[in-house]
Amino acid sequence: MTTPVTAGVSLAGCSTPAEQLAVLFEAGRKYRSFKYWDKVRVGSSESRITGQGFNAVKFDPGKPARTIRRNDGNLGMHGAMFWSERRRFSLPEFKRFGSFPDEFSFAGEFEEGIRQIGNSVPPLFMRAVAGHIRRRILDAVAQACMPAAQGHCI
Repeated sequence: MTTPVTAGVSLAGCSTPAEQLAVLFEAGRKYRSFKYWDKVRVGSSESRITGQGFNAVKFDPGKPARTIRRNDGNLGMHGAMFWSERRRFSLPEFKRFGSFPDEFSFAGEFEEGIRQIGNSVPPLFMRAVAGHIRRRILDAVAQACMPAAQGHCI
């Protein structure tokens, strides 16, 4: 069994290119989705204030990251917001939340990379599923087949 990692811990040592941060900070000043950023509580969404924007969520660094949606890369829309800075998360930060290695490359730029993360099954989650299948199903089948004659099992 694995222990969930908090959003804050998962971003420890994460590096974002300065030009990407500049774009994210500009979007934080420009788009309506950030209008209520300072009023949204950490771990909460804009819907508590306006009745809309339930996807404009300010992540809580003390809890596991929420699901990354395929359209979180669209800076003009509501989506995952950084807890201490008026901005969205960067591609390297989204990669960390999705359990992709830092050196992993996606096809395309920022929005396309986040779309791919949002459409994916996180690698560490898939590893846990595969390990469970192996331990609970495949190993059990192999054990049941051992006494069978000459490997004629299932």
